[in-house]
Amino acid sequence: MSHTKRSFVQAVIISAKPALDRVHAGIDYAEKVWDELTRRGYGAPQADKAPRDRVDWFARLNPEQQTAFERFWKAYDCKKGRNDAAMVWGQLSLDADELPWILASARAESQQWRNAPPQGQTRIYPQGWLSGYRWRDHPRPGAGDEAHKGPAGSVQKSARMGELAGLRRLYEHAPNEALARQIAELENAIVQGQGR
Repeated sequence: MSHTKRSFVQAVIISAKPALDRVHAGIDYAEKVWDELTRRGYGAPQADKAPRDRVDWFARLNPEQQTAFERFWKAYDCKKGRNDAAMVWGQLSLDADELPWILASARAESQQWRNAPPQGQTRIYPQGWLSGYRWRDHPRPGAGDEAHKGPAGSVQKSARMGELAGLRRLYEHAPNEALARQIAELENAIVQGQGR
């Protein structure tokens, strides 16, 4: 049964509202009406379109990209939209030293969501995380602590300030005690120069 016929039969049954013991008879009636409409040129479209072929984006990655993607997939640990994430992975132009940064950031993100998921927020699917270059919200591993501490422009403080702004926007739309507590804790952490 084509999607159009299915919709037609459902609409007939919903509008007729038959008793439960008459639903099967109603479906038979709706199908006969559809067939007659089709015979007279008013029913089914000329030809159903073939379903779109789904591309296996992971299979299109070269072996090195597949290995790196598998490592990311395991580190990020959010099993949603693997094929879409593989598509984005194939489009990334990464520097040679960027993979360790991605993996470390993905692990940190996964740990945060596993241990203390932010209230009122939804986790970004892997595809969105990759396409948004979200690993750059985290400090680059191997860089000295001096690069991430210090003035207000530091990477860690900048990331915390972004998180704080997001929490404040959420609080403006839906104030509650849990968000107020998160905001206060984060403000305190920023002032003290500590992580959460």
